[in-house]
Amino acid sequence: MAGSGWPEDGRTTQRILEALVRRLVEQRLLSPADVEALLEEAARGIDIVGDELTPQAAQAIVRDELLPAFLPRQP
Repeated sequence: MAGSGWPEDGRTTQRILEALVRRLVEQRLLSPADVEALLEEAARGIDIVGDELTPQAAQAIVRDELLPAFLPRQP
């Protein structure tokens, strides 16, 4: 978003997406299982070591790092 005044490091986009997903879960438009499936699909395409992640590695990243950011915080 060059020239828009938004930081280009992706943090703003990340926070917007996290808030959007949390709101959709809160409104029951997405289930936690839907979010997990979407994140796993996206994580499989992550290239960390020169190749796509194995399903097990993608699941670990989703469970340990991504789900806590995307699902509503429990009180």
